[in-house]
Amino acid sequence: EAGYAVLALDMRGHGATGGKSDWQLAQDDVQRVWTYLAERPDVDGTETAVIGASIGANLALITAAAHDDVRTAVLLSPGLDYRGVTTEDALAAYGERPLLIVASEKDTYAANSSRTLHEQAAAATLHLYQDAGHGTQMFAAQPDLIPMLLDWLTLYLRE
Repeated sequence: EAGYAVLALDMRGHGATGGKSDWQLAQDDVQRVWTYLAERPDVDGTETAVIGASIGANLALITAAAHDDVRTAVLLSPGLDYRGVTTEDALAAYGERPLLIVASEKDTYAANSSRTLHEQAAAATLHLYQDAGHGTQMFAAQPDLIPMLLDWLTLYLRE
Protein backbone atom coordinates (compact mmCIF):
# COMPACT_ATOMS: atom_id res chain seq x y z
CA GLU A 1 0.00 0.00 0.00
CA ALA A 2 2.84 2.40 0.85
CA GLY A 3 5.08 1.05 -1.90
CA TYR A 4 7.39 -1.11 0.18
CA ALA A 5 8.16 -4.78 -0.34
CA VAL A 6 7.91 -6.52 3.03
CA LEU A 7 8.97 -9.93 4.23
CA ALA A 8 7.73 -10.93 7.67
CA LEU A 9 9.38 -13.82 9.47
CA ASP A 10 7.68 -16.22 11.82
CA MET A 11 10.61 -17.57 13.82
CA ARG A 12 11.05 -21.24 14.76
CA GLY A 13 8.60 -22.37 17.40
CA HIS A 14 6.99 -18.94 17.51
CA GLY A 15 3.60 -17.86 16.21
CA ALA A 16 2.28 -20.34 13.63
CA THR A 17 5.66 -22.02 13.10
CA GLY A 18 6.03 -25.46 14.64
CA GLY A 19 8.95 -26.88 16.55
CA LYS A 20 10.96 -25.52 19.44
CA SER A 21 12.21 -21.97 19.74
CA ASP A 22 15.95 -21.62 19.36
CA TRP A 23 16.96 -18.00 19.48
CA GLN A 24 20.61 -18.65 18.69
CA LEU A 25 19.58 -20.47 15.50
CA ALA A 26 17.12 -17.66 14.82
CA GLN A 27 20.09 -15.36 14.24
CA ASP A 28 21.29 -17.70 11.48
CA ASP A 29 17.76 -17.93 10.07
CA VAL A 30 17.52 -14.16 9.74
CA GLN A 31 20.94 -14.00 8.06
CA ARG A 32 19.83 -16.66 5.55
CA VAL A 33 16.69 -14.70 4.76
CA TRP A 34 18.80 -11.57 4.26
CA THR A 35 21.03 -13.45 1.81
CA TYR A 36 17.96 -14.74 -0.02
CA LEU A 37 16.59 -11.21 -0.40
CA ALA A 38 19.94 -9.80 -1.50
CA GLU A 39 20.07 -12.34 -4.33
CA ARG A 40 16.61 -11.50 -5.67
CA PRO A 41 16.68 -9.25 -8.75
CA ASP A 42 13.35 -7.67 -7.79
CA VAL A 43 14.67 -6.34 -4.46
CA ASP A 44 16.41 -2.95 -4.48
CA GLY A 45 19.30 -3.48 -2.10
CA THR A 46 20.00 0.26 -1.89
CA GLU A 47 16.74 0.96 -0.05
CA THR A 48 16.60 -1.56 2.76
CA ALA A 49 15.47 -1.32 6.35
CA VAL A 50 15.09 -3.92 9.07
CA ILE A 51 12.27 -3.79 11.61
CA GLY A 52 11.74 -6.12 14.55
CA ALA A 53 9.62 -6.41 17.66
CA SER A 54 10.57 -7.84 21.05
CA ILE A 55 13.34 -10.42 20.57
CA GLY A 56 12.88 -9.72 16.86
CA ALA A 57 14.09 -6.17 17.54
CA ASN A 58 17.35 -7.60 18.82
CA LEU A 59 17.57 -9.87 15.77
CA ALA A 60 16.85 -6.87 13.52
CA LEU A 61 19.69 -4.88 15.08
CA ILE A 62 22.10 -7.81 14.76
CA THR A 63 21.13 -8.21 11.09
CA ALA A 64 21.40 -4.50 10.34
CA ALA A 65 24.79 -4.33 12.04
CA ALA A 66 26.08 -7.17 9.88
CA HIS A 67 25.02 -5.51 6.62
CA ASP A 68 26.25 -2.04 5.72
CA ASP A 69 23.61 -1.78 3.00
CA VAL A 70 20.83 -1.57 5.61
CA ARG A 71 20.05 2.15 5.67
CA THR A 72 17.99 2.20 8.85
CA ALA A 73 16.56 -0.06 11.53
CA VAL A 74 13.46 0.16 13.70
CA LEU A 75 13.35 -1.57 17.07
CA LEU A 76 9.99 -2.09 18.78
CA SER A 77 10.35 -3.08 22.45
CA PRO A 78 14.00 -4.15 22.25
CA GLY A 79 15.88 -5.62 25.19
CA LEU A 80 19.53 -5.56 26.11
CA ASP A 81 19.39 -9.34 26.46
CA TYR A 82 16.39 -11.43 25.43
CA ARG A 83 17.11 -15.13 25.95
CA GLY A 84 20.78 -14.67 25.17
CA VAL A 85 20.18 -12.51 22.08
CA THR A 86 22.06 -9.37 23.09
CA THR A 87 22.36 -5.93 21.52
CA GLU A 88 25.63 -4.47 22.84
CA ASP A 89 28.01 -5.64 20.10
CA ALA A 90 25.43 -5.12 17.37
CA LEU A 91 24.79 -1.54 18.45
CA ALA A 92 28.50 -0.74 18.29
CA ALA A 93 28.79 -2.33 14.84
CA TYR A 94 25.65 -0.55 13.58
CA GLY A 95 27.59 2.70 13.69
CA GLU A 96 26.11 6.05 12.76
CA ARG A 97 23.15 4.91 10.72
CA PRO A 98 19.75 6.19 11.86
CA LEU A 99 17.93 4.02 14.38
CA LEU A 100 14.35 4.37 15.62
CA ILE A 101 13.59 2.83 19.00
CA VAL A 102 9.98 2.56 20.21
CA ALA A 103 8.70 1.15 23.50
CA SER A 104 6.03 1.54 26.15
CA GLU A 105 6.79 2.99 29.60
CA LYS A 106 4.67 0.29 31.26
CA ASP A 107 6.78 -2.37 29.55
CA THR A 108 9.52 -1.60 32.05
CA TYR A 109 12.30 -3.86 30.78
CA ALA A 110 11.86 -2.76 27.16
CA ALA A 111 11.55 0.91 28.15
CA ASN A 112 14.72 0.81 30.26
CA SER A 113 16.57 -1.14 27.56
CA SER A 114 15.39 1.37 24.97
CA ARG A 115 16.72 4.27 27.02
CA THR A 116 20.09 2.56 27.36
CA LEU A 117 20.27 1.80 23.64
CA HIS A 118 19.30 5.39 22.84
CA GLU A 119 22.05 6.73 25.10
CA GLN A 120 24.67 4.43 23.58
CA ALA A 121 23.67 4.73 19.93
CA ALA A 122 25.37 7.19 17.61
CA ALA A 123 22.20 8.32 15.81
CA ALA A 124 19.05 7.08 17.52
CA THR A 125 15.60 8.53 18.00
CA LEU A 126 13.62 7.26 20.99
CA HIS A 127 9.82 7.29 21.16
CA LEU A 128 8.20 6.11 24.39
CA TYR A 129 4.46 5.63 24.70
CA GLN A 130 2.87 5.61 28.15
CA ASP A 131 0.86 2.37 27.95
CA ALA A 132 1.08 0.61 24.59
CA GLY A 133 1.90 -2.99 25.44
CA HIS A 134 4.88 -4.93 24.15
CA GLY A 135 6.21 -5.42 20.62
CA THR A 136 3.52 -5.70 17.97
CA GLN A 137 0.79 -5.01 20.57
CA MET A 138 1.77 -1.35 20.16
CA PHE A 139 0.22 -1.25 16.68
CA ALA A 140 -3.28 -1.82 18.10
CA ALA A 141 -2.72 0.43 21.11
CA GLN A 142 -1.20 3.37 19.21
CA PRO A 143 -2.82 4.19 15.85
CA ASP A 144 -0.09 6.75 15.12
CA LEU A 145 2.66 4.10 15.18
CA ILE A 146 2.23 2.90 11.59
CA PRO A 147 2.22 6.45 10.13
CA MET A 148 5.29 7.25 12.25
CA LEU A 149 7.12 4.18 10.89
CA LEU A 150 6.14 5.02 7.32
CA ASP A 151 7.38 8.60 7.76
CA TRP A 152 10.66 7.23 9.15
CA LEU A 153 11.09 4.85 6.22
CA THR A 154 10.29 7.59 3.72
CA LEU A 155 12.86 9.87 5.34
CA TYR A 156 15.69 7.34 5.28
CA LEU A 157 14.90 5.13 2.30
CA ARG A 158 13.60 7.61 -0.22
CA GLU A 159 16.20 10.36 0.18
